[in-house]
Amino acid sequence: MSMNKDDIVYVITEDGDQNLESVMFSWGINKFGWGTTTFKYKDGELVCDSETLSRQDVKDILCDFVDRARFVDGKDEGPALKQNPPIEKEEEEK
Repeated sequence: MSMNKDDIVYVITEDGDQNLESVMFSWGINKFGWGTTTFKYKDGELVCDSETLSRQDVKDILCDFVDRARFVDGKDEGPALKQNPPIEKEEEEK
């Protein structure tokens, strides 16, 4: 299937049968900093709180997020293009 981005009809945030109020992406960029980018619906409009990042910066972060994912439906072209750093688990308090 070939998709043209102009043909996309809708994109919504949901988790199973529940509509989510927002979706948040946390990010860290070398020599830049870290932050979060949040998408939510406000008054029926999809809005993005980008913490002053440009639209292109947000696109680059989301593209990187996709490149780090391994697709499970067999449509992936191979392993994740980028590896995530290991996530350190907090030690359990006794």
